[in-house]
Amino acid sequence: GRHSSWLRLPNNDESEIEVRIGEARGKVKGQGGRLILFDVLQGQTLQVGESVVTQERGLLIGKVREILPQEAEPYQQADIEPAIGYGEIDYVLLIE
Repeated sequence: GRHSSWLRLPNNDESEIEVRIGEARGKVKGQGGRLILFDVLQGQTLQVGESVVTQERGLLIGKVREILPQEAEPYQQADIEPAIGYGEIDYVLLIE
């Protein structure tokens, strides 16, 4: 028979993914079609161009495009350049 599923992409407003950026840890959340990195402690180093990968499997999410100012906050935020064009996806193959 035919099987299908719905997949929530990382840039969806309801998505939240635990990630690594070098030695730093944080989360990526969809926000208005963009990917925003958050929950990275101010003491952890972030650099533009650094790869952002999932914590569990090391799958590439994208690269740090811009570090967003958060001076009064204990956490840093960054805008992430997606590794792929999520708006161009029609089909995906899920592998267990």
